[in-house]
Amino acid sequence: MANDPLVERQRLVQLYAGLTDGELMKLASEQDELTETAFLVLQEELRRRDFEPGIVERRASWDDVVERRLDSEGEIDLRKLVPVRQFRDMPDALLAKGLLESAGIECFFGDDNIVRLDWFISNLVGGVKLLVKPEDAALSHEILENPSEPFMVEDDE
Repeated sequence: MANDPLVERQRLVQLYAGLTDGELMKLASEQDELTETAFLVLQEELRRRDFEPGIVERRASWDDVVERRLDSEGEIDLRKLVPVRQFRDMPDALLAKGLLESAGIECFFGDDNIVRLDWFISNLVGGVKLLVKPEDAALSHEILENPSEPFMVEDDE
């Protein structure tokens, strides 16, 4: 019985219980894409972990990504992020992230966990998104379009 709702519910309960808080918050930020059963199981898991009601807001698109994290005083710090690239596979995404970080640009991934769980649906979710602060977007585009030439370290021999 592949379409048994009880089996699907149990599968989702186990899946969501195994997610980290960050992965669960990411999933919750995309809750409008979930089935009704998945949405209900997600809400139960959020309540089980004592997340405050309303802590997760819906967003319409990747043009309005908000990163949530706690600041030094325990308050939620909201930062708007914009996507600069999308990747089908994690290795390419990790290389680009490393390139930006080596240039001193703080960057984050979007949808990386879902792609890591099942790479086959990468195209469905739009791949792994590389996100930066809006003020770093232009420089990030430039760095990713024109990466510097690799350098060679001279051998001491």
